[in-house]
Amino acid sequence: MSFVRQLVEGPLRSKWVRGGLAALVLSQAYKLLTQSPRRSLKGKCVLVTGAANGVGRLIAMLLAAKGARLVLWDIQAEALAQTVADITARHYATGPVEVLSYVCDLSKRQNIFDVADRTKADCQAK
Repeated sequence: MSFVRQLVEGPLRSKWVRGGLAALVLSQAYKLLTQSPRRSLKGKCVLVTGAANGVGRLIAMLLAAKGARLVLWDIQAEALAQTVADITARHYATGPVEVLSYVCDLSKRQNIFDVADRTKADCQAK
Protein backbone atom coordinates (compact mmCIF):
# COMPACT_ATOMS: atom_id res chain seq x y z
CA MET A 1 0.00 0.00 0.00
CA SER A 2 1.37 3.42 -0.94
CA PHE A 3 2.27 5.98 1.68
CA VAL A 4 -0.45 8.38 0.49
CA ARG A 5 -3.10 5.66 0.53
CA GLN A 6 -2.02 4.67 4.06
CA LEU A 7 -2.44 8.29 5.16
CA VAL A 8 -5.83 8.73 3.50
CA GLU A 9 -7.23 5.45 4.79
CA GLY A 10 -5.59 5.75 8.19
CA PRO A 11 -4.98 8.97 10.12
CA LEU A 12 -6.44 11.23 7.41
CA ARG A 13 -9.77 9.40 7.32
CA SER A 14 -11.38 12.04 9.52
CA LYS A 15 -12.86 14.95 7.57
CA TRP A 16 -11.52 17.34 10.21
CA VAL A 17 -7.97 16.12 9.72
CA ARG A 18 -8.30 16.23 5.91
CA GLY A 19 -9.77 19.74 6.11
CA GLY A 20 -6.95 20.89 8.37
CA LEU A 21 -4.37 19.37 6.04
CA ALA A 22 -5.97 21.05 3.02
CA ALA A 23 -5.92 24.39 4.85
CA LEU A 24 -2.23 23.88 5.73
CA VAL A 25 -1.31 23.06 2.12
CA LEU A 26 -3.30 26.03 0.83
CA SER A 27 -1.75 28.43 3.34
CA GLN A 28 1.76 27.25 2.48
CA ALA A 29 1.08 27.64 -1.26
CA TYR A 30 -0.26 31.14 -0.63
CA LYS A 31 2.86 32.07 1.38
CA LEU A 32 5.11 30.68 -1.34
CA LEU A 33 3.36 32.65 -4.05
CA THR A 34 2.83 35.94 -2.22
CA GLN A 35 6.14 36.36 -0.42
CA SER A 36 8.97 37.60 -2.55
CA PRO A 37 10.62 34.52 -3.99
CA ARG A 38 14.34 33.87 -3.82
CA ARG A 39 14.29 33.61 -7.59
CA SER A 40 12.03 35.28 -10.07
CA LEU A 41 9.18 33.48 -11.81
CA LYS A 42 9.12 36.09 -14.58
CA GLY A 43 9.14 34.29 -17.93
CA LYS A 44 9.18 30.80 -16.39
CA CYS A 45 6.70 28.33 -17.87
CA VAL A 46 4.37 27.06 -15.11
CA LEU A 47 1.67 24.39 -15.47
CA VAL A 48 -1.47 24.76 -13.36
CA THR A 49 -4.02 21.94 -13.38
CA GLY A 50 -7.60 22.60 -12.33
CA ALA A 51 -7.12 26.21 -13.37
CA ALA A 52 -10.75 26.96 -14.24
CA ASN A 53 -12.06 27.24 -10.67
CA GLY A 54 -11.13 27.38 -7.02
CA VAL A 55 -7.58 26.93 -5.84
CA GLY A 56 -6.20 26.30 -9.33
CA ARG A 57 -7.67 29.59 -10.57
CA LEU A 58 -6.28 31.45 -7.55
CA ILE A 59 -2.82 29.99 -8.08
CA ALA A 60 -2.95 30.91 -11.78
CA MET A 61 -3.84 34.51 -10.88
CA LEU A 62 -1.01 34.73 -8.33
CA LEU A 63 1.51 33.26 -10.78
CA ALA A 64 0.38 35.73 -13.45
CA ALA A 65 1.10 38.57 -11.04
CA LYS A 66 4.62 37.15 -10.64
CA GLY A 67 5.14 37.27 -14.42
CA ALA A 68 5.13 33.53 -15.11
CA ARG A 69 4.21 32.11 -18.52
CA LEU A 70 1.07 30.14 -17.73
CA VAL A 71 -0.03 26.79 -19.06
CA LEU A 72 -3.53 26.11 -17.76
CA TRP A 73 -5.26 22.71 -17.86
CA ASP A 74 -8.84 21.95 -16.92
CA ILE A 75 -11.71 19.76 -18.06
CA GLN A 76 -14.22 22.65 -18.05
CA ALA A 77 -13.66 24.50 -21.35
CA GLU A 78 -15.96 27.48 -20.70
CA ALA A 79 -14.67 28.16 -17.19
CA LEU A 80 -11.09 27.78 -18.42
CA ALA A 81 -11.72 30.30 -21.20
CA GLN A 82 -13.12 32.73 -18.60
CA THR A 83 -10.01 32.30 -16.43
CA VAL A 84 -7.79 33.04 -19.44
CA ALA A 85 -9.88 36.11 -20.28
CA ASP A 86 -9.69 37.38 -16.70
CA ILE A 87 -5.91 36.93 -16.56
CA THR A 88 -5.24 38.57 -19.92
CA ALA A 89 -7.59 41.48 -19.15
CA ARG A 90 -5.61 42.52 -16.08
CA HIS A 91 -2.62 44.83 -16.19
CA TYR A 92 0.25 43.38 -14.18
CA ALA A 93 3.33 45.25 -12.98
CA THR A 94 5.47 42.57 -14.63
CA GLY A 95 3.88 43.25 -18.03
CA PRO A 96 1.55 41.21 -20.22
CA VAL A 97 1.19 37.54 -19.32
CA GLU A 98 1.46 34.76 -21.88
CA VAL A 99 -1.27 32.17 -21.29
CA LEU A 100 -1.72 28.82 -23.03
CA SER A 101 -4.81 26.82 -22.10
CA TYR A 102 -5.82 23.25 -22.86
CA VAL A 103 -8.86 21.16 -22.06
CA CYS A 104 -7.55 18.06 -20.31
CA ASP A 105 -9.26 15.27 -18.40
CA LEU A 106 -6.79 14.21 -15.72
CA SER A 107 -8.73 11.00 -15.10
CA LYS A 108 -7.75 9.74 -18.57
CA ARG A 109 -4.09 8.81 -18.85
CA GLN A 110 -3.91 8.97 -22.65
CA ASN A 111 -5.50 12.43 -22.64
CA ILE A 112 -2.80 13.61 -20.24
CA PHE A 113 -0.06 12.30 -22.55
CA ASP A 114 -1.66 13.88 -25.63
CA VAL A 115 -2.14 17.28 -23.99
CA ALA A 116 1.35 17.14 -22.49
CA ASP A 117 2.84 16.58 -25.95
CA ARG A 118 0.87 19.54 -27.38
CA THR A 119 1.85 21.69 -24.39
CA LYS A 120 5.53 20.84 -24.76
CA ALA A 121 5.50 21.62 -28.48
CA ASP A 122 3.69 24.93 -27.95
CA CYS A 123 5.96 26.01 -25.07
CA GLN A 124 9.11 25.23 -27.02
CA ALA A 125 7.79 27.05 -30.10
CA LYS A 126 7.48 30.32 -28.17
